[in-house]
Amino acid sequence: MGVRELLIGAIVLGGVAGYVWSVVPPAAPTYSRPDASVRFSKDAPSPALVEVPPSTEEAAADSAWSAGEPAPDTSRGASTAHARRAIEQSAMYSGCKEVRALGKAPLYAGQPGYRVEMDGDGDGVACEPVRG
Repeated sequence: MGVRELLIGAIVLGGVAGYVWSVVPPAAPTYSRPDASVRFSKDAPSPALVEVPPSTEEAAADSAWSAGEPAPDTSRGASTAHARRAIEQSAMYSGCKEVRALGKAPLYAGQPGYRVEMDGDGDGVACEPVRG
């Protein structure tokens, strides 16, 4: 048996299998009835809800809000993070030489110390390396 006959036999067999596959209907899905012991009725009581009391921080925030006052800051380290942000936002450099000397280059738009005046090409990156 040559390769040609083998190839023709495979094509014929594939054609017959494809025809049979398209003619035979798929098996109908079967559905089972739910368990008869599980019944739901409108008269069945709903499960009890568990009441969780608010924490002391939440209660203080709620009472401050109802009095129209700002909520007390109970997070720890918030004052140091606020001070750090204030210092970072107050960064002001005289020019790109200072930024490069401090190792802060390049500065991106939104970073502390970024100014449009230091961004020569207006792409949002100030004090970028000079390309030759």
